[in-house]
Amino acid sequence: MKTFDGDFYKFLNKLKNGEHFSLSRWGDGELRILEDIPIDLRNKGNGEFRFDPNISEYDEVKRILNDSFTYKSNEYYIGIACPCCQGVEKFIHMKQKSGQDEDHLTWANIFVNANYRKTLTEFIPELNKHNVNLVINNNSKINGLPFEPHEVWYVGTDAWYANYDVCDKIIEYIIKYNVKNEIFLFAAGPLANILTYKLSLCSAENTYIDIGSILDPYLQLLLTRRYHLGVLEVLNKVCVW
Repeated sequence: MKTFDGDFYKFLNKLKNGEHFSLSRWGDGELRILEDIPIDLRNKGNGEFRFDPNISEYDEVKRILNDSFTYKSNEYYIGIACPCCQGVEKFIHMKQKSGQDEDHLTWANIFVNANYRKTLTEFIPELNKHNVNLVINNNSKINGLPFEPHEVWYVGTDAWYANYDVCDKIIEYIIKYNVKNEIFLFAAGPLANILTYKLSLCSAENTYIDIGSILDPYLQLLLTRRYHLGVLEVLNKVCVW
């Protein structure tokens, strides 16, 4: 049976052992897009994203986002909402909609809640031993990071639509410099899901991870998550499968 810390160490050990993988994490916002439900979080925190099914300009990126949710590969993992946080009905719905087998599913919040302390003390220090590339909010300041990034791409609000060209730029970078055995971390809303998928297709010789907001304190961004603020109810929450 899956355990919250067991899956955390599964991915951490892959990093330590140099095993390449891709981890795409899906929250309620991304699910709303897949379900054609409008959402607008552009004024939240540092500026997130929006989706309106009535705006045709979103059609193509929404199709690619859907492809990234259902893509299957031995090294490709999907993080979904857990029953303890989002309810059993949504949990089962996301499992079925993704079409992934049990081994390639994990928690969307694998790096937070009761795993957040381990993320800070074990996962992030491990990054110091690798070449790490970042896609982050353009309000970020990288001088506070506990590791030195190799390459950084900055994106703005509604990045999955407005900054989709970053995907092509990173693919060009990987091909041009024959990039191998590096880690790419994405903190870019739904664009992170698209990047994880598209770069997996480009090269399976790197690791691609949607890290969400775990680096926000180091990047000196507005803190929008309760685990950032030390809420014990959240930091002690062990999620179940």
